[in-house]
Amino acid sequence: MKTEETKPDLPTEPSTLPTAKSMEKTVAPQGSSQKEATVVDTDETNTKTQRLFFTILAVILVFVIVGGTFLILINRDSKDKKTNNPASGTNQITATNLLDYANVCNGTIISNVNVIKGTIRPIAFFDEVTTNSTQYSRSDVGLEDKTWEADYTKYLDTQLVGCLTRVKETDTGIKCDLTDDNNQDQKVSVYNVTYRLTVRDAVTGQELGTKNIDASTTTCPYFATYTLNNPKIYAIPDKATLANAVKEFVVQE
Repeated sequence: MKTEETKPDLPTEPSTLPTAKSMEKTVAPQGSSQKEATVVDTDETNTKTQRLFFTILAVILVFVIVGGTFLILINRDSKDKKTNNPASGTNQITATNLLDYANVCNGTIISNVNVIKGTIRPIAFFDEVTTNSTQYSRSDVGLEDKTWEADYTKYLDTQLVGCLTRVKETDTGIKCDLTDDNNQDQKVSVYNVTYRLTVRDAVTGQELGTKNIDASTTTCPYFATYTLNNPKIYAIPDKATLANAVKEFVVQE
């Protein structure tokens, strides 16, 4: 019978090294063929990891800053375009006379306006038609300073449009004896009015401002405009009140 010599079991060497954050050596058990394990410098490893982390973080921050700046510039550019240029889809017409500017009150822009760089931006005024709230006609209102008003002979220099809409009317009890275009005598009632004045840019169609102004009278006008379907004479704002309402838009400092 064959007898085999048994060898004592040798201790097994650890497969992994401790993860302690120290500079100590890890020694193998007695009887192992490896007398000493590798020294693990965990502090240096952590330092290298931290350096790599901060490097990556710095690169990310650079991309974020550059990207953010680019987006801000794009945003500012788009805002400028919205402010200075007509919105896409806006109706445009080519004006052949000053009356065409009435369309600006409905958001239409005038495509052939002479954009001027002066300190005065001439304005044309239009009243809402009594029988149709979507139409406007040339207004009888006026300004003391005629350089502020649109000129029929230089209508393409008109930069602004003032749209007057009646929001309140009060019967004064005054009836005026007038003769119409057919030489027929008419008795027409006079009304005090609160107007909503909306100022628009003729080039862009942009609404620049809206404010209410009052108009009242105690006498019959020498000349008046009214409709046969709605025979009323409406008071118009006096020149000083109208000038104060539009000065901030007309006069460029």
